[in-house]
Amino acid sequence: MRLFVLVTLTLVFLLADLPLATRGEAQGVPSPIIAVVEYEALINESEASKSVAQQLVAIRDKYQAELDKEEGELSVLNEELNRQKTILSPEAFAEKAHDFERRVREIQAKERRINGLIKRAEMRALNEVKQVVYGVISDLARERGYTLVVPSSTLIYASDQLVISEEVLRRLNERLPHVQVVLEKN
Repeated sequence: MRLFVLVTLTLVFLLADLPLATRGEAQGVPSPIIAVVEYEALINESEASKSVAQQLVAIRDKYQAELDKEEGELSVLNEELNRQKTILSPEAFAEKAHDFERRVREIQAKERRINGLIKRAEMRALNEVKQVVYGVISDLARERGYTLVVPSSTLIYASDQLVISEEVLRRLNERLPHVQVVLEKN
């Protein structure tokens, strides 16, 4: 990433130097036509990304309700186990305590598995959005003759005239208004 930033900044500074651009044109190299995109804002503000976020909240809430129910049951079991500690034989108590600990580990494993499923589903959905963003940017660059499109995060300054984010966002929302979040089968 640092190399990318360094190369991008070097290119921008070199390309911004008018005598170099003039020298390049004299050698048959066309002057660059640069555009800037606010990539992170595009990803965060797109309708598709918003739909992904809404779906993820609903999915997390559903699974959290299940986990909360199971944790509530564990709490009741723990209280019962503590009450029985004085009346059970040490062997019987140890067996019940072992069963309780096994159940706790099962619920923790289930929670990790669910979180992993949700994270992978989120990554797949957002990758779909990113692929369409790249396509929209490429199409726009070809249409308008841009020879270089850079993310604003790598720049110190760019004129507002170079920023094409609004148009990219408009086209992105037209092309991909929604992405379905799909969880893998357990």
